[in-house]
Amino acid sequence: MPNRTKQYTSFAIRHRISLFVPPANLTATPELHTLLPADVAMHSTRLPLIDGEVRERLAAYATKYEYCVASFGTFPIDAYYTGVTGATYPLGP
Repeated sequence: MPNRTKQYTSFAIRHRISLFVPPANLTATPELHTLLPADVAMHSTRLPLIDGEVRERLAAYATKYEYCVASFGTFPIDAYYTGVTGATYPLGP
């Protein structure tokens, strides 16, 4: 199995990105991390736990993005991404 661990140094980082993911999404972070070039550091945060059906949670997540941005404080992030893959679930098979 290949070693997918990236070693970062403060001099090698060209960009820092953030990924927002729902609490139960365990795959988006490692998948995106693997796809990124070595000079891009990824910092992830979890969206808050929201009760309800899928459609209700998806609508509520969109109102929580500012909360996620604020969770980084003054840490310099170049771009923010969402890893809400459940957006396709209501479409069905």
